[in-house]
Amino acid sequence: MAGREIDEVKDQKPSFDKEFQTKASAVKFEAGTIGVEAESQTGAELTQTKAVKAATNGKGTKWFENIEEFDISLHASFIGYTVQCLMAVSKWESLVDISNRLNTATTNEFAAQLLPFIIYAQTTLYNQAATQTSEKRKALEVRIQAFENWKLTSKKKRSRTAMLTGEIPPEEQEFLKDKQQLEKEIFRLDVIENVLLSDKQSSDGLLENIKRDANNCVESLKQCRKLYHQYGIETQNLSNEELKKGPNHHEIRSKRKGHKVFTTMVISNYKKCIELLRKR
Repeated sequence: MAGREIDEVKDQKPSFDKEFQTKASAVKFEAGTIGVEAESQTGAELTQTKAVKAATNGKGTKWFENIEEFDISLHASFIGYTVQCLMAVSKWESLVDISNRLNTATTNEFAAQLLPFIIYAQTTLYNQAATQTSEKRKALEVRIQAFENWKLTSKKKRSRTAMLTGEIPPEEQEFLKDKQQLEKEIFRLDVIENVLLSDKQSSDGLLENIKRDANNCVESLKQCRKLYHQYGIETQNLSNEELKKGPNHHEIRSKRKGHKVFTTMVISNYKKCIELLRKR
């Protein structure tokens, strides 16, 4: 039911005909145009619009984080349930479309959860397209073979008039017409197949990047924890030595300078880790 209703929504702009209503690329989501009056803008409005565009490009705060009483996770949960329903009824084109719309609108906030569904749907669509292309190629081969057999087995001879005028027999005319139609259909299916393959490869690449970034974040966090643990040990040792030698001892003053540098390094590493997590 859900898949049928979504497929009937107007202005989805499919890339190809009804046979393959694939969404070759995500519909552009211009977050900066939502709720913005284009007639006149004050300086504050222009600044806000720039901030929204920056969020759309993955820089700064994301647009949905600035809206009070708006829980993007709740909306994503509804869409996640919709995706599962679309998978159950095999509405692959709609599944890819609605998932890509959410990824585009949220700058891939939920891409790690949606991409496995997207890739499965794109793989299914690609396999269907490849099967149809293969069947058309076989049909062309069969038609060519049938025409060759007709030429070998036909006992009809072209009349003298036909030979002089170059008239083509009706059987050959029908063959040429069928051959042209099949080749045109194969070309169309080849284009669809290539587009679907390209979309699938893009999704695969995005998922690999997300996994790589996640691994980098984990590794960075591990290094920060090791540094912090070492920082705690060094701080305790410095405190013990300070109690023994006194705070004004030249060794203590020298170690304090080194400890200050170490403190700055720990904080800097944590900041880098936080930046990685935000990008993630």
